[in-house]
Amino acid sequence: MDNKQIRKRYLSLFLALIMILGTLPTNIFAEVEKADWTIDEQKEAEMSFWKLADKNEVIVVANAEGMKTPSINYIGTYINDEGRTVVRVSFRVFQNLASAVWHKALFKFDNDLYNLIDFTNPGTGMYKGTDNGMWHDSDTYKEVVPFTDAVSSISGGVHVKEQNLKNNKNLVGGAARVEVPIDLVLIDGKTVDDIKGQPHIQMRLTDDDYKRVFCVAGTGKADNDTTDADQNLIVTPYNSYTFMTFIPSANNNADVNTVEDYNRDLQFYAANSYAKYNEAGGYLDVFHKQSKLNSTDNIGGEYFAFRQVFNEKFAEVLKPQDESGTVAEVFPANQQGDMWKNASPIQITKADLNDSNNSELNPGFVGIQVASNAKGNIGQNFAGLKTVLTTAVPQNSYLNGATTEFNSGLPTITRYYIDKDKVAEKGLKTDDLASFDFYSTFILDSTKKFIEYMATNDTGSDIVLEPNSILGLTYADGKTSTPNQKLYEYSLTFGEGPYSIELRSNFKHVGGGPLQPGHGREYEYNLIPGMTIKSGEKITFRTMKYDTPPSKVTLTLPSKDGNKTIDLLPGADGAEKTTPRRLNYITTYAGGSATQSGVNPDIDELFTDSQNITGRTRYVGAKIKLFYPDNTDYEFTIADQKTRTKMNVNGADVNGYTFTTEGKTGFAMPTELVKDSVIGITNTDVKKASTPSEKVFEKVQAKVTFDLNGGKLATTVKSFEGYKANDATNLPGTEFAYNLKRANDTAPVVRIAPMNEKAAGEKGYTPNGFKVDKYIDHNGDALKDDALELRKFVSDKPTKDGVVFYGWTTKKVNTVDEYNKLEELKTEAQAKDITKTYKFTENSPILSEMTVYAFYGPVKSQVTNPKQTYDEANDKQYVEITPTEEGKSLPTDATYKLVKKNEDGTYTEVEGLTQTTKEDGTPVFDITDLPSDKFDPEADYYIETTEPGKTPSYSDNPVKIDKQKPVESTTQGEELKATPDLFKYMVKITGKAKDADHKILKATVEANGKTVAVKATTDDTNFTIELNDDTLKQLGEAVSYKVTIYDEMGNKLEKTLTVQAVEKDLRLEIGDLVSGESQIFLKSKTDATLTIRLIRSRQVINLDNYTAKSDDFEAINLKQNGTEFKLEKGDRIIVDSKLEGYKDARIMRVAK
Repeated sequence: MDNKQIRKRYLSLFLALIMILGTLPTNIFAEVEKADWTIDEQKEAEMSFWKLADKNEVIVVANAEGMKTPSINYIGTYINDEGRTVVRVSFRVFQNLASAVWHKALFKFDNDLYNLIDFTNPGTGMYKGTDNGMWHDSDTYKEVVPFTDAVSSISGGVHVKEQNLKNNKNLVGGAARVEVPIDLVLIDGKTVDDIKGQPHIQMRLTDDDYKRVFCVAGTGKADNDTTDADQNLIVTPYNSYTFMTFIPSANNNADVNTVEDYNRDLQFYAANSYAKYNEAGGYLDVFHKQSKLNSTDNIGGEYFAFRQVFNEKFAEVLKPQDESGTVAEVFPANQQGDMWKNASPIQITKADLNDSNNSELNPGFVGIQVASNAKGNIGQNFAGLKTVLTTAVPQNSYLNGATTEFNSGLPTITRYYIDKDKVAEKGLKTDDLASFDFYSTFILDSTKKFIEYMATNDTGSDIVLEPNSILGLTYADGKTSTPNQKLYEYSLTFGEGPYSIELRSNFKHVGGGPLQPGHGREYEYNLIPGMTIKSGEKITFRTMKYDTPPSKVTLTLPSKDGNKTIDLLPGADGAEKTTPRRLNYITTYAGGSATQSGVNPDIDELFTDSQNITGRTRYVGAKIKLFYPDNTDYEFTIADQKTRTKMNVNGADVNGYTFTTEGKTGFAMPTELVKDSVIGITNTDVKKASTPSEKVFEKVQAKVTFDLNGGKLATTVKSFEGYKANDATNLPGTEFAYNLKRANDTAPVVRIAPMNEKAAGEKGYTPNGFKVDKYIDHNGDALKDDALELRKFVSDKPTKDGVVFYGWTTKKVNTVDEYNKLEELKTEAQAKDITKTYKFTENSPILSEMTVYAFYGPVKSQVTNPKQTYDEANDKQYVEITPTEEGKSLPTDATYKLVKKNEDGTYTEVEGLTQTTKEDGTPVFDITDLPSDKFDPEADYYIETTEPGKTPSYSDNPVKIDKQKPVESTTQGEELKATPDLFKYMVKITGKAKDADHKILKATVEANGKTVAVKATTDDTNFTIELNDDTLKQLGEAVSYKVTIYDEMGNKLEKTLTVQAVEKDLRLEIGDLVSGESQIFLKSKTDATLTIRLIRSRQVINLDNYTAKSDDFEAINLKQNGTEFKLEKGDRIIVDSKLEGYKDARIMRVAK
């Protein structure tokens, strides 16, 4: 089985547990998952969870409702007469009264399955009509009605199709057991091999307007469910209004060693399955709910067992509850799930679980099986599975004995205990629908016999049967005495395993009267859909209607190529069998679910001074749970609201319910909330018996009040003045519906500090001011328009008669001297120290609500800022004097000083520096030759600007003087070095350097009297450079290389590298080389030893050495071990010349 599908389909039921055990996400915004009550088509297609549309309303029907136990159930598969694979499911229901309401059936298909189905094929759809008491193959079902699309606005999801039960005549007016077939033709070329995992099909019933959604009666809260004090609350678990089946995987043999009951006992009308998850109790109750007659300890004279099979991954997280190892209990219950008053639960230990090692189940599946040994002969090993036996009668232990005529059905419940820790350890995948698959059935002990005959299609080819074909069945002998009675006791099965299909409805005796030779021996079956019987396919005939077993049964198949006959034979031990039989109308291939409240709550913006928490939920009577930063929580139920309110949730107009903590008993906002702390919130749809929704995390924001301190700002300067009143154009929940206009021009301006990208307390969190890289809203989306404007620093300067605005301070100050001595608020530690006063700028960190004050003083000189630069052309380092605003000019008659701010707020001028001017007229301080003892590299330096008649001003943005040169790498192999190459007549410079504050600008190498620029590679993170691309000639002499590495500020790392003379020019030369020749011409010094090598096809060939006889060219015959050696085109000759400790080398390629 596909592992991905296993995880998704079976293990996602633990979603709620994971949410409980999970921790705060990293790098979160406010609402990590923003509330989205609309249908995201792409997202919904990938989910199993099926939302309710905004217009849908779940209606719990009365006990007297005629539609008793509706379900959708898997039947099997077949190949039609066109060679296409068909998956057959059924709409199964017990109906005892006509329905005037439930006319529509909606079907949602898992994404993988949906993409396999050919919805355009005329064979895909639901059959018309009904046939009481018969099966899916009844000849009543002849006409297929195609599906129509049910759009998400009415259905709540995508991949949803619709059938009209009323128009299809699938509804009846009196008591009836109905199994209406639904055929799903796969697209051409796709087969059951393409089905991944065990995909689900879900079904809902609605009225004609899609407003009312059918929910089975009897869904009130069980008395033993202590999750809510209101025992009268009507709850509607997901599967009480969303019915589900699954297509089993190929190796699912949950029905191992059993067959259908061919006696057609009418004990049961119908059954369905669903689940309730009790989070507090740590268990999952799986309901197998039956519509039935009164029952005793036997059915039709036979005793019976209950079987349930599920995926092995589910078994891995079961948790023993006591020393006995109990992991599950089976018991009968009332329709709400309360254990029956006289119940004797059957305890299941881990050792009682069946798997492939101790039973006949296939790998991947685990099951339980229980029975009573009060009477009967069912033993501990029954029908291929170990069986837990109880001394209690079935009515008290696993099948309620009462009738269901006056209620919605009575369940057999299996309660599975879950280990939450194991769930967390596995890190299981999650989905909004916690879906899982259970096969459930009741099995008779089979003291009654049936006969069985088998064969395969041994005709050598596929047999294609047209629709409405008549199949013949002829007994060789052993005729039946009353052949026209109980024709429903016959069965014909094509295929084997979970993808076979069994046919039971359309048998007819055609052997004539008692005197006819075919009487009691000749039968026929009316096959409604066309079908292909593949070559080698297994065929099985069974019946409980016989006197003496015939020796064989001949099957006649009217194929398109003429009649084909196949002899069906009994097994080696005879035709009569006592294989345990599954009771009719009771087996379910059902997907249960423990659903999460799939829609997140929507929460209003929170501030550090908020007194209450408000928002919206999709669910009436919802429980809201708040999770505080100090790991405490608070839970409350929203106020009763009779109708839903129209509201806006993240841009979508929807209907829902508002909530507030105001007036809630025991509520108090957490103390010491700081900006960017996080409050989590979930909502729980208690009426759907759901687990809490996914947790939403709301970031706490902080407001800053800019007090004009007697000054004025135009009322056009926007301010956060609360929220607009709700009306038809401004629905509750509308994002950023701010009032922006101040009462007058002296009123303070209130701004909202931008959110940090990290949460307070998260690793790497640093409190931010108004200037941030990303301006995001409480959903993590980019801010715009007025919402963005309100998160910006107040850039407009307030005015006041007779004075000018200097800046903002955290407390009021009175004099310019006092103002100038203030430090700028830059750190979290400063922000926490509320005893001191600081200058407040756009970079000042904000921890909580705060007020800052405008300071005014005499007219001051224009503020200028320092900027360190490097003039590469002139190799000069400057501190430039720049205006505070781009495009603004510097004053023409000002004087400037470069000063350092002292701890007491005074300023000291840097010695030895005077203002000068660059060639382009820019005023600067030349710091090229500034000694290290004249400045502090850790200090901030300001420009003091003085204009005639004005007080000095000091920079808003100081600078640190950087005179720190790059540093050579200390890593072995990365240091700067000069390395002679292989032949010692050239050299390569390599190495790395880095700078702590700036990038590397360039590198140069000076050698032999000239400077060579070096191609350098910079690393933005480490500011490293590698000099590895320049090769310089050494020419046999000692050479020194001066390496200089510059950073962006002109700081230089200089290093001299020397290569000693170790070679002498032996004047080695090689003449032209010619392919096919074995002679070359060489020139070197007399008596020099010439070592000759050759590279051919990447192989080095050593040739015989030679001693030079003169200083001129001489012919040398190439030999290898004394044998002539000829050159080839492409060869490379390498010659080394050595004499008196000196050496030279040359290399040349044979080009001709």
